[in-house]
Amino acid sequence: MHHRLRKASFTLCTVASFGIALLAGPTAAWAGNGTNDNGQTTDPNAPSPDGNPPASSANGQIDVHVQTHTHYAGGTPSGGTTPLRSVDANWAPPGCWFEPRFTPEQYQTYFREGMKGWSTGKQYVEPLREKLEAEKYNQGQDGLWWQVTYNPNVPAGYALAHCPPYGDPVVWVPTGDPAPPAGVPRAIDLKDIAYSRTTLPNPPVELSPVAANQTVNLATYVKFVGNFGRVYTTAEINAPAYGINVAATVVAVPAALRIEAGTSYAEPQVCTYDLSAGPGGSYQVDSSKDDCNVTYRKAGSYTLHAELTWQVTWTPSANPDGPVAAPGLPDGLSYADVPVTSREIQTVVR
Repeated sequence: MHHRLRKASFTLCTVASFGIALLAGPTAAWAGNGTNDNGQTTDPNAPSPDGNPPASSANGQIDVHVQTHTHYAGGTPSGGTTPLRSVDANWAPPGCWFEPRFTPEQYQTYFREGMKGWSTGKQYVEPLREKLEAEKYNQGQDGLWWQVTYNPNVPAGYALAHCPPYGDPVVWVPTGDPAPPAGVPRAIDLKDIAYSRTTLPNPPVELSPVAANQTVNLATYVKFVGNFGRVYTTAEINAPAYGINVAATVVAVPAALRIEAGTSYAEPQVCTYDLSAGPGGSYQVDSSKDDCNVTYRKAGSYTLHAELTWQVTWTPSANPDGPVAAPGLPDGLSYADVPVTSREIQTVVR
């Protein structure tokens, strides 16, 4: 039977100075982890495509981290992207989580090195040192030591404030453990990381007449340009060599487009259009067929605001087409501001 090292009685705050020494290396190694606009991982420490760790380890540690990959229907959006903004003001990204960091032998070396040269504060971690030495850092057992990693995509102050008060900065997780310690990511936890790392295409709106040549008292038609569809982001810890394979995929589907005229000199000032998928799964809108269209009533320069609402679901795997899981996630928003100039003219060419 696997043995789990029970949490020591002291807190992370009590061993803050030693914890900083422990956490500095792994936290720095994770910084910059993410994907570019093509959905390719940009973390230099990322596992290889087969999920195995890199050939070399940083400071004698395991380089296995939470990776995220975003995919856009139709390829990289030509109009740019913005981070998903939750419609729920109470939703917040996680401040920290645990990631696999040491084999038992690596942790023994790392812990002993960290204890060298300490004269003050050493008494706070001495009980932990004695316990680890007595249990030989779980050498001979099948598992890894996982360490707290602060979210590098939020301000440091936020990460600290939203990191739960875990008893230890490092916990032992047996291979295949169905009930890992709190903070060790499961699919339900990875969904929040994926949600926070999702970037959505800006609404690809095209105006008719063109934005720079709007016309007073003439309806402004809106349509999408290009192949526009769902977005999904997978967050995963995948290292088969260590028996680790956990993933969650957040899927965002465009549901409604809201247009705000940007001035009180318009009737109506707001129009909303429901979206539906057409052939090939591409979402389109053409407001010329709709009863609601913004009409400017006074010449001037304004900022038309286009906002997309996305329905967001998630699956407990790397498959975006897998079964939808609970609990649900809040809808997301993306937006674009379009400068428009409305003029009073007699002849209109659309």
